[in-house]
Amino acid sequence: MKPLVLCIGGTAPNGPGLAADEEAVVAAGGRFAGAATAHTQQDDAGVQELGERPSWRWRFEAMDALAVENPGALKTGLLPGAEHLTELRGLLGQLRFDAPGLPWVLDPVVAASSGHRFLDGPALEILLELLELGPMVCPNLGEAAALTGVALEVLVEDPAARLLAAQRLLERGAEGVVLKAGHGAEEPLQELVWARGEGPRWLARPRVAGSIRGSGCRHASHLATGLAKGLPLERAADEAGRWVASLLI
Repeated sequence: MKPLVLCIGGTAPNGPGLAADEEAVVAAGGRFAGAATAHTQQDDAGVQELGERPSWRWRFEAMDALAVENPGALKTGLLPGAEHLTELRGLLGQLRFDAPGLPWVLDPVVAASSGHRFLDGPALEILLELLELGPMVCPNLGEAAALTGVALEVLVEDPAARLLAAQRLLERGAEGVVLKAGHGAEEPLQELVWARGEGPRWLARPRVAGSIRGSGCRHASHLATGLAKGLPLERAADEAGRWVASLLI
């Protein structure tokens, strides 16, 4: 049976969020279940409306979706504030009580592509504390800079600096890091994959012209589905990256 992947995050009318998650889960060979933390209204000009939902409501919806079956993996995206991050801690405890070792892919949505910030300083600190629960973290370079303190300009220009950022995330408790390189200056792009207890691995990808809103959502959900199917992190990350790249051509 295809694995069930629970995705928690926002919705948006123009591509990112749960619609992108569902597309990726299905493409990777999984079954989708979702719970919305916010119904956003946003475009390239910015976020017009956050549409934040009560955290207890999406947690109830998530558990209701899993009433008869444990998920094979959890993927989280937009969690718009400290209350939602705290709610996630409780939910993850429930899920892992029934399914110990449940893979969790954390897409740390700090800001919208337009620059609108979803998480302030205190919320970022809670997010960092959640790393002790052992997620697979898949930040872009901007998110890695916000979470680790390594300057964004350095991460963009120097792939070697990404090792330091990934190491800091592992030291905080992450089980693995997939540091995406879409905004890097190098050619080909160098995506860093580093699983706890293993050495760092680099996935070289040609730079592809074009873009698609919600690429980060799609990558993380495809990755989560690969892990739910039992793939090792490096292979799941490689398949996710290749699939997203195919959408940009």
